[in-house]
Amino acid sequence: MELFCEYSTVSPFYTDEDIYKCEVIGINRIASNGRVLNIHGTHPDGKSNADVNTLTIFDHQIENFPRYLCNFFPNLKSISVLCCGLKKLSKFDFIGCEGIEKLMLNGNLIKSVAPDVFEYASNLEIISFFMNQISFVPEIVFDGLKMLKYVNFKMNPGIDWCCKEFGQQGNLLAEIKVKLRKDFGAKQVIGSDENGTQEFFEAFKFLENFRDSARIAMEDNCDNRIKMMFNRL
Repeated sequence: MELFCEYSTVSPFYTDEDIYKCEVIGINRIASNGRVLNIHGTHPDGKSNADVNTLTIFDHQIENFPRYLCNFFPNLKSISVLCCGLKKLSKFDFIGCEGIEKLMLNGNLIKSVAPDVFEYASNLEIISFFMNQISFVPEIVFDGLKMLKYVNFKMNPGIDWCCKEFGQQGNLLAEIKVKLRKDFGAKQVIGSDENGTQEFFEAFKFLENFRDSARIAMEDNCDNRIKMMFNRL
């Protein structure tokens, strides 16, 4: 795929550091595997791809995560793919993205998370899968994330909680594992392919009730009300 960026400098209230941002305003879907082949856009004077630390894609229909983004933006710290119908996520999407600290995937159609999906993004601090269709998360998925501070799985059919670091980071990982065991019990992963899809052996029945509010929000195509919710996460 090719991405078309609008670049801007943002001064958020919660930090003293300016953010130099790529807002994706268009996508040309050349290949089906999500590989980014080119990124178009004009930087303001004095700026370049190396200055981009934040990338946001909102309401552009893509099933695959844009792969190899960090080949173009080597200093990315934050990636947000919001309300895009995203279905697939793989560890290969993050090759070269060891510096990523924040990953927001709210309002998509992701159903499962591969156990090794964050292998190449080991410095993640904030992860959000708010309002997807996740019905299973393997217990080991966060094991390599030593900097993790916040995880959000709210409003998913099989999992509905968020965890925030209080005190030692090791306690957060332990709390997450306890919650995942409680949610999924003896369900086991028996396979994971290159696209991040999985096969499961079910030791118990899937949770069947999907919140009406989540369904309505997805059918509403992420209107401004939902966008405001995402901005608060």
